[in-house]
Amino acid sequence: MATTAQSSQSGGLPRAKPIRFEDLGEPVQQLLQQLQGNVDMSLLEYLSVRDMAKILDQQVRNVRAEAIWADLKLQLEERKRKRFAESTGQQKQRQEEELARQRAIAEQEEAVRRKQAAEEEQRRKAAEEEEQRRRAAEESMRRRAAEEEQRRRAAEEEQRRRAAEEEQ
Repeated sequence: MATTAQSSQSGGLPRAKPIRFEDLGEPVQQLLQQLQGNVDMSLLEYLSVRDMAKILDQQVRNVRAEAIWADLKLQLEERKRKRFAESTGQQKQRQEEELARQRAIAEQEEAVRRKQAAEEEQRRKAAEEEEQRRRAAEESMRRRAAEEEQRRRAAEEEQRRRAAEEEQ
């Protein structure tokens, strides 16, 4: 089987290095020579060991090179379509996974934001309640002070009245 090294492109699809004629097995080389260059060499990256055995078998049975290539070409084109579909399917799956990951991150960030907002609201309410308690305590102290002052004045008034009664 002729193998090729693949590298990743920015589109995410595999890109094969060019197939060298010397790397192909003897049956495939003979087939290509008989076809005299009327071959899409890029399809040969999808060639398998079984394909090479089949080519050899057909050559032994004296099947015409054009017929061998026509059959082989259909199989190779189908493999190419499948691999492209798989790679685009995988690419789409990776994109969907990335979107799901981004959504999860956004949801986590939103949950943190809501939690912080709830905590801030609790702190604000607690501060308001504390302020109300402080004001109520101050008001209570003022009332007690006023009542105490009123009692003190009443007591002084009562003393003055008694002192005035005693003088008389």
